[in-house]
Amino acid sequence: MSQFSEKCKEYLQVTGTSVYQLSILSGLERTSLQRMVTGKRLPELSFVRQFCEALRINPMEREQLLDLYRLEKCGKKYANFKYIRELLQYLCAAQDPKADDMLTVSAAEGSRYTPSGFSTTVERQFMDFLHMFLGGGTDEICYTNFPPENRLLLHTLCQLEDEQKRQFRLFHLFPLLQNPQVFANCIHNLEVFQCALKITRSGMEQYRPYYYYNTTGGEDLRFQVFPYYFMTGRRLFLVSSDFSSCTAVDDKDLVEKARGQLQQFFKNSTCLFHNINTAKEIAEIYFDLNTRNISPRYTLEPHPCISLMTYGLELLEALYPPTAQSDGKPAENLFEIGVSIAGQAEAMFSSDTDYKNFFTAGGLRQFVETGKFPGLYSYHQIPATCEQRSRSLQHFLQTQLGNQNCKMLREETLANTNVHLEVFSDYSLFLGFLMPDDSFLCLTLRESSIGEAFLDFFESLEQNEFCCDYEETVEYVRTLLAEIQQ
Repeated sequence: MSQFSEKCKEYLQVTGTSVYQLSILSGLERTSLQRMVTGKRLPELSFVRQFCEALRINPMEREQLLDLYRLEKCGKKYANFKYIRELLQYLCAAQDPKADDMLTVSAAEGSRYTPSGFSTTVERQFMDFLHMFLGGGTDEICYTNFPPENRLLLHTLCQLEDEQKRQFRLFHLFPLLQNPQVFANCIHNLEVFQCALKITRSGMEQYRPYYYYNTTGGEDLRFQVFPYYFMTGRRLFLVSSDFSSCTAVDDKDLVEKARGQLQQFFKNSTCLFHNINTAKEIAEIYFDLNTRNISPRYTLEPHPCISLMTYGLELLEALYPPTAQSDGKPAENLFEIGVSIAGQAEAMFSSDTDYKNFFTAGGLRQFVETGKFPGLYSYHQIPATCEQRSRSLQHFLQTQLGNQNCKMLREETLANTNVHLEVFSDYSLFLGFLMPDDSFLCLTLRESSIGEAFLDFFESLEQNEFCCDYEETVEYVRTLLAEIQQ
C-alpha cells in the first residue's frame, strides 16, 4: 500500500466509517473506494475531493491527503512543485531578509538542508577572524565552502554589515547533484538555491555562489578533519564537520599554497546566478536573450503582463516620467528601457504572446486601489489616475486576457506576490524583487536542473486546480472595474 492509500484507510478508521457506509452516504462507487483504500487503483482528483467532503475531515487533513495523492500521481515532480510554491510564499512573506528564521521552506525527508547550528566558540572566533580581516583594509576576495544551509555564514555577515556598514567580495563553493531526480532528496538543488538566495537578499551585493556537480549524492564528512574553510588573503579559518570546533592558520606559505588550489577549484566551477542592480543591466540581459532567440515560456507577476495592462504609449509616459535622484543625476527611465527591450514601442502592446503569464488577484486589486503596479514595476512609478486604471482593466478585457494566456492564480495557490519570475526556453531564470528601500534586486540563473524544476512548476500551475478559469477571471476583473467606476 502507498502512503496515500494508508492515509485514506486511517481517516476511515478515525471517523468510524466503513467503505460500504461511505459509499451509501456519498454516492461514490463502492468498488472504486475499496481499490483506492487498498492501494490497487489511483482515482481521479475529483473522486478524492468527494471522499474528503464525505468524511468531513478538517482542511489541514484534506490538504495532507491531497499532497500525498499528487505525490503518488506525479512522483518527484510534485515534490519540486510543492517546494517552489512554498519558496515563493516565503519570498513574499519575508519582510526582513536578515531575520534569523529565514529558512522557513520545509525540507524533504532525508534532506541535510535543514537549519543547522554552530557552537558559540566557533561563532566568537569566526567573528574575531573577520574583524581582523576587515581591520586590515584589504579588498581581496574571500573563499569559503561553508554549507549554504548553515546559519553561521549568514548570521555573521549580517552582524558585520550592521556593525561596520562594510562588505567584502565573497566566493562561495558548494556541490549540486548532477541528476537530482535519481536521489531520494530530489529537491536538493532547489534547497541550495534557496539558501544562497537568502544570503544575496540579506544585502551581500558582492556575494558570488559557485557550484560543481556531485554524482554520488554527497560525502560523509564525519571522519574528515576540518573539512570546511573560510580563506582571506592572509589567513585560513578551518571548521569541523559539525561546526563545534575550529582553528585558524597563519602560516604564510601554507595559506598561499591553499589559496592557489582554491582559485583553481573556483576556476573549474560555475557561477550559480548573477546579480543585477540596474535597469540598464536588465535591458542588456533581455537584448542578449533576443539575440540568441531565447524566448520566455512562463512568467509570474503580481499583476497581469504590463503589455496587456497598458493601452498606449501615453500611459507609460505618464506613469514613468524622467525623475532626478538625490545627487542630481537622472534616474533610470523604465519606459525607455522597456522600449529598448521590446525593440520598438508598438511591440510593448501586443496581445499575441505565446507564453503563459500568471498573476495574483491580490496584486491586481492593489493596482486598482493604489494606482501602482506591485513589485518591480512600481520602481519610480507615478500612481495611475482612476480613469487610467479603468482604461487599463478595459484594455485587459479587450485582449481576452492576452488570448487567454494570462491566468489568475487561486488564492490558496498563491495569495499575493511581490516577485517577478520568468522561465525561458533554455531553462534559464530571471528573478526580481523590489527591496524595502525602493531599490530592486534581480538575478539570472542558468543551471538546467533548477530551471527544469521551475518549468515543471509552471506546467503544473496551468491545471484548473491552481488557476481560475477564464470566466472566473473575467468576472473578477469586471468587479474591480465596477468598483473604480462607482
